[in-house]
Amino acid sequence: MLSTASLKAYNYFYFSLLAVFISFLPVYLSSQGVSTARIGVLLGTGSFIGILSQPLWGMISDKYKTIKKVLGITLGFSLCTGFVLFQSIQFLSLFLFVILMYFFFLPTDPLTESLNYRMAETTGVSFGSIRTFGAAGYASTSLIVGFLSDYFGLGSLAYIFLSYGAITLLICLTLPDAPAAGKPVLLKNLKRFFSEPKTVWFFLFILITAIPHRMNDMFLGIYIQAAGGTPGLVGQAWFYAAVSEVVFFLRSAFVFCVKEMKSS
Repeated sequence: MLSTASLKAYNYFYFSLLAVFISFLPVYLSSQGVSTARIGVLLGTGSFIGILSQPLWGMISDKYKTIKKVLGITLGFSLCTGFVLFQSIQFLSLFLFVILMYFFFLPTDPLTESLNYRMAETTGVSFGSIRTFGAAGYASTSLIVGFLSDYFGLGSLAYIFLSYGAITLLICLTLPDAPAAGKPVLLKNLKRFFSEPKTVWFFLFILITAIPHRMNDMFLGIYIQAAGGTPGLVGQAWFYAAVSEVVFFLRSAFVFCVKEMKSS
C-alpha cells in the first residue's frame, strides 16, 4: 500500500510539473517577444527531438532493466534545464533550452506511464485509479500557476517549476523500481513490426489525431492572451480541460473493477 500511495503522489506532482511546462511555456515565450511563427518553430523542433529521444531513453531503460533510475536521471536534468529556460530571454538561449527540455523531459511521460502500468499489475490496483491523481495534479496546478503568474508575473514560473520539480524528483527516488521489458528491442524486430500494414495505419491514425491535439497544446494559451486574457484565464482553461480527464480516469477505474468482478 505504501508503494501505491507514493506512486499516486508521484503522479500528482509529475503531471503538475508537466502542466507548468506544457500549459505555460508558450505563454512565457510569447511574453519574451517571440513571434507566433517562431514559437511554432521552437516547439515543433522540440517535438521532433522528442520523437528521437523517447525511444532512445526507452532502449536505455530496457537495456539496464530499470525505469526508476532512468526517470531520476531525466527528471534531474529536466529540473535544471527548466529552471534556466524560464529565466531565458534571448531567442538562441530559449531555442537551446527548449531543445534540451524536449530531449530530457518529454521521455519522462512514457516512462511514467510504463511505471504506472507495471506497478498497477504488480499491486493489483487499477491503472485508472493511479492516473486519476496525475489528471488531478494537472488540473489543480494549471489553476494555481495561472493565479500565481497573475500575481507575481511570469518570471515566477522558474521558481514554480523548480519547486514542483524538486518534489517530483524526491518522490521518484522513494518509489520501488519496476523492471523494463525483459527482451531488449532489436532493429530487425522493429523492421518487422513496421512492415505490418495494420501498424502503419494505426500510427497514421495517431498522427492525424495528434496534430490538432498538439496545436491546442501549443497555441491555446497564446490565443487566450491575444484575446485579452491573462495567465490566470489560461490556467482556468487548462483546469476545465483537465477536469474532464479526471472524470474519464475515475470512470475507467470503475468500469474495469466491474469487469473484474463479473469475470471472477
